[in-house]
Amino acid sequence: MIYENLTKPHKSYASVSRPNPSEEWQEVKYGNRRTAAQARTTRPSARGTKPSELHLRVGTSEAIRNLKTKSGIALGNAVTGLINETISEDERKPLKDNPIIAVKWSLRGNLILSCANPMDELVKGLITRAIDHANEDTSEVLNRKPITLLKFPAVATYNLDGSNKTEDDLINDIRSHEKWVNVVFSMKPKFITPRGQSLGASAVVLIGVEDDDSGSVGKRLENTLVQFSCGARRCLRWIVANGARQCSTCLRWGHPAYHCRSQKATCAICGEEHNTSTHVIHCATCKSGSRCIPQCVNCGGAHEASAVACPFYLSRFDDAKIRQLQKLAQERRLMADLKRAETHNDTLPPPPTTVKDTSLGPNLSSPPEQTSLEQDTATMITDKPSA
Repeated sequence: MIYENLTKPHKSYASVSRPNPSEEWQEVKYGNRRTAAQARTTRPSARGTKPSELHLRVGTSEAIRNLKTKSGIALGNAVTGLINETISEDERKPLKDNPIIAVKWSLRGNLILSCANPMDELVKGLITRAIDHANEDTSEVLNRKPITLLKFPAVATYNLDGSNKTEDDLINDIRSHEKWVNVVFSMKPKFITPRGQSLGASAVVLIGVEDDDSGSVGKRLENTLVQFSCGARRCLRWIVANGARQCSTCLRWGHPAYHCRSQKATCAICGEEHNTSTHVIHCATCKSGSRCIPQCVNCGGAHEASAVACPFYLSRFDDAKIRQLQKLAQERRLMADLKRAETHNDTLPPPPTTVKDTSLGPNLSSPPEQTSLEQDTATMITDKPSA
């Protein structure tokens, strides 16, 4: 009987359970659990601005230039003072319920304000009005909603009459589907081709839609069949490739700030060794009210290191190109260091010349002066009694 039980197949304890010893084993039915890869494919392609943050592009008035010389608690107190001066006591109640907890400058010089809870339109309007009063102009709100990128493969690039398919033609075809009628496009549909290839008879259509934090819009539109002139095409999710990353500390490409080994921060505007937020304090041109010519610390071009026109940013998905640019940048920095060293040596005074003392003979020079330690040692040797 014992051998009989051993030969019977037993179910794994990972797939069966028995709440009570007197009951029989029962199979466990697990819910629909998503893997990490499946969870990544259901999120928005771009997260967007946090609900508790407000990003503003400000001007260049005197009050704003004074704000740019501050950071940390001093910047927060200055912005709070502007709000208290502009907004009345009764209007300040929403800000008391949802106070500002942090204020900082971004690498591009934009003002970022963070509240304790997600901001509503009333709080955003009050803060923007106070900044506009100090800015003497209208500030631009840079908050962006989450974006999901979708694609339609193998769509014909021409219509049935032989004419080229335009952006409006693509929008009309996509809007013909009932689920796409009220969708907000953050990026209008366009044909894309691999690098180095021209547009053929068919290509992939890329489109971006405004989404929420959970990605519900993208999940609703995925797998919808849209009728184009070439036939029905299924909507698929666009997988964003991971390109090279730029460090926010040293501004070099190839590693994030978490793995940065630099001991000093680098300015994204001028490339000198100071924080970008304090550039106005260190730059004499910007301190006088003018705007200096930026210089990229990576390619040396006349733009900021975070500019999208930088060759490093344009090549962020090409590893070989990034390595080539890094090699050129390293050679350029080495040449700049050598030139700086030569300039430094030219400004140094010549070394002092030694004059020989010929009083002891033509081939003898005066002995060096003894230090106090050498004199004490010599005295101890001469005063030692003979054996």
